[in-house]
Amino acid sequence: MLRLPPDELELRIAATTALAPCPFCGRHPLMVTEQNEISGLYVARVFCSDCYVSMSSCMETRGAAQEKVTERWSKRHEVR
Repeated sequence: MLRLPPDELELRIAATTALAPCPFCGRHPLMVTEQNEISGLYVARVFCSDCYVSMSSCMETRGAAQEKVTERWSKRHEVR
């Protein structure tokens, strides 16, 4: 995997609370994006900066991968 330099979205997430806090510990998440050198697909990953829980999304464009992982990270289920 080829780690890409941070883009505008990743820098904004690192500097603000643009994403929901970690659902487990409440800390601030970060985002990194990598590109698979063989397939060309982009993998965006959001992870907690404290407990390291993470989730990722693999898509054909960097923006699509970032959008999908942001949507997944921000989704919360009601506890019954």
